[in-house]
Amino acid sequence: MNPKTSRIAQRVAVAAAAFCVVLPTATASAGRLVATGHDADHHCGRVTTAPKDGPPHAQCHFVEVAVDYVRAGAPDPTKPVLVLDRGELDVVASLDRIYGPGVVPRRVMSPRSTTFKNAPITTDRYSAIVIASSKGNPNDPTPQDLNELKSTPDSDAINARAKDIAAFFNAGGGIYVNSGSAHGDGPNDPYYGFLPITVQSAAVTAPYTLTDAGRALGFTRGDVQCCPTHNTFEPPSSESALKAIDTDVNGKLVSVFAETPRFTSLGDPPITPSIEREVGQDLKPNGTCARRRALTLRIRRPKNLQFSRAVVYVNNRPVKRLRGRKITRPIKVSLRNARYDNVKTFRVRIKVTTTGKRKINIRRSYRACV
Repeated sequence: MNPKTSRIAQRVAVAAAAFCVVLPTATASAGRLVATGHDADHHCGRVTTAPKDGPPHAQCHFVEVAVDYVRAGAPDPTKPVLVLDRGELDVVASLDRIYGPGVVPRRVMSPRSTTFKNAPITTDRYSAIVIASSKGNPNDPTPQDLNELKSTPDSDAINARAKDIAAFFNAGGGIYVNSGSAHGDGPNDPYYGFLPITVQSAAVTAPYTLTDAGRALGFTRGDVQCCPTHNTFEPPSSESALKAIDTDVNGKLVSVFAETPRFTSLGDPPITPSIEREVGQDLKPNGTCARRRALTLRIRRPKNLQFSRAVVYVNNRPVKRLRGRKITRPIKVSLRNARYDNVKTFRVRIKVTTTGKRKINIRRSYRACV
């Protein structure tokens, strides 16, 4: 074994031993995830940053802890890292700045390339996948790595490999995802689309607070307070494997991590008929008389789920779009519309999306009151 390979093997072995001390014992072949709104690759790999972004290289330790953590759970932690990056290659610059030039073996691919489209993503080739931050801030004059200001070819290409990435994770591979910026700023943005987690608005209030779980992984207060964030994550359900690394003053999740043998455990539990019945149990039963003035609907949230958004349809037309707490409050739907004048039956569907991107469809059919 050459000296460089030996050094990285020792680093990963020490990191793995440390995690075993401070964290619960992991299941064999459990994958590991770190997802963050911090563009830590930029705040480590770049020579200069804007004054408002903190001192140069301030998040190198954040990158180091994240990379060591996701690699240490792999079947062979010394395998190369698959770096999905292009342009400035800030992930590559960060790895070389932290560990030394070439010490961490890696293969760099542009996600939009044909090479990545057809490349095997398996744990016999790689210990982890590291995804660079995305371009998305039109006021930032510095070049960024993935995507364009008004298009997302790299995120689209990564999402097209979602099943392969999930299989890689289930086999014990690690995933470290940086900031999606404006392309990861809401549930409909694509940057984190391959993960069963939901992002929300990046509007945050500093300073950021390191959680006990984040501290146990090896992150420090300076790692999270030094620099801004560009994305936040919705709180996971009680059954999700996700845990917070740092939060803002309002409790918004800035960075999350997980260790689990099932990729689907990053999201909410599967939606079963009993869950659907519980969600819809406060709705009036089928065949109930509905007045033509308004229809009041109310759904219930099970304790182990968090709701992200909901859409109410009447006779296949969307009539209400709801987010957050408004979903579980009384929903008033007006039926004072010419299109309903001669309607004898109102078919209602409420489509609810959980924070883990599970879909719940509740249907009722009401007759028009005479």
